[in-house]
Amino acid sequence: MLAAAIMARADTIVTQNTKHFPKRCLEQYGVICQTADEFLIHQYHLSPQVILDKLDDQASGISQDRKYVVASQRASAGGFCELLEMHAL
Repeated sequence: MLAAAIMARADTIVTQNTKHFPKRCLEQYGVICQTADEFLIHQYHLSPQVILDKLDDQASGISQDRKYVVASQRASAGGFCELLEMHAL
């Protein structure tokens, strides 16, 4: 996965298995590793409206509402879900 990130010039690897990507190894390539929760929280802080629009697009695609999509992410992104519940739902 690190090799793919380097070749793609990605700056972030998103995985639940962060222990497999030691910070010292990633730093030399300018790559960080985040859980899905960390990544989504960071993206929300960068551009909340874009994230909300994407959630609404996902909800529309399955004939549901934003709350349903957010609830479906709770297991892997609980902090992100809590953030949305406090600020955007």
